[in-house]
Amino acid sequence: GRDHWSGVFSAVFAGAGVRGGQFIGESDAQAGYPLTRGWYPADLGATIYSALGIPPASQVIDRFGRPHQLNAGEVIAPLYS
Repeated sequence: GRDHWSGVFSAVFAGAGVRGGQFIGESDAQAGYPLTRGWYPADLGATIYSALGIPPASQVIDRFGRPHQLNAGEVIAPLYS
């Protein structure tokens, strides 16, 4: 696992309008810390929701009638450019 270097991780995206063959971001020589803008797990979720046509900021109501924002992340726009 990466529990001791949790600041950098990899993910693979394909389809849904993602431009293939690219790397987004850069880490230090030990792959311990990002050198460029960091993306977070919530951003991965927002990107997936958006690709599915679901606005990440959608509000969902739980069984007790309480509103919750579906996702607070930001779509990883460089995947599509």
